[in-house]
Amino acid sequence: MIDYYDCHCHVDMLEESVLEECKNSHINIVAVSTDIKSYDKTSELRDRGLIIAKQFLGYHPDSVIPENLSHVEKVLNLINANQVEGIGEMGLDLSSRFMQHKDLQTKVFKKFLETAETKNLPVNIHSRKAQPQVLEILKNYRIKTFLHWFCGSKKLLKEAIDLGYYIGFTPACLKSNRYNKLIKTTPIESILTESDAPVYEMSPQDMPLLIERIASLKEISPREVADAIKTNYLKWIGEI
Repeated sequence: MIDYYDCHCHVDMLEESVLEECKNSHINIVAVSTDIKSYDKTSELRDRGLIIAKQFLGYHPDSVIPENLSHVEKVLNLINANQVEGIGEMGLDLSSRFMQHKDLQTKVFKKFLETAETKNLPVNIHSRKAQPQVLEILKNYRIKTFLHWFCGSKKLLKEAIDLGYYIGFTPACLKSNRYNKLIKTTPIESILTESDAPVYEMSPQDMPLLIERIASLKEISPREVADAIKTNYLKWIGEI
């Protein structure tokens, strides 16, 4: 039996039947949160045995605006008070509609990274339109880092790999060839699989097909890919 890993999934937005099927299919899910409300929902699901990997607590950069700073503070307080298993989703989003809060996003991002470093927690990072800035900031910290759905250039990809970060690939590569070169370029030792479900109707149930696509592009067996992903996952969360 092959174990699969979805390292970035919004389980609070999925049907419970999907989570049940994932559990029965050995699909391990890292449940990220974007605020306290989503974290509370994932906590409930985990208490009921519907999540079989890890639960992260974070705050999405899209929501980092002056009016929400009290919410960010509550998230940080929860991280410091509880045995949180990781921090995420968090990071920077410099898409045009969020650019006006770049400085505030950066301040909050650094605060999360400081907390992760202090508590030795893995991080799950959003970097849309902000890959250079994210990498420049990350260099100042020693943290087990996963770059969720990383879409940077080959140069930035190499920089991230050289820094020891894990690179996320989603089932989007099943529908588009634009990610093929990045997958081929990324060493298997640096790859983690994810769905970002339910974004673009992707699902953790797509992990077996994603493993097969990576195996095809790498010209190795699906078992070799799955075993490598498992090892990468365990290293990322600090279990080996």
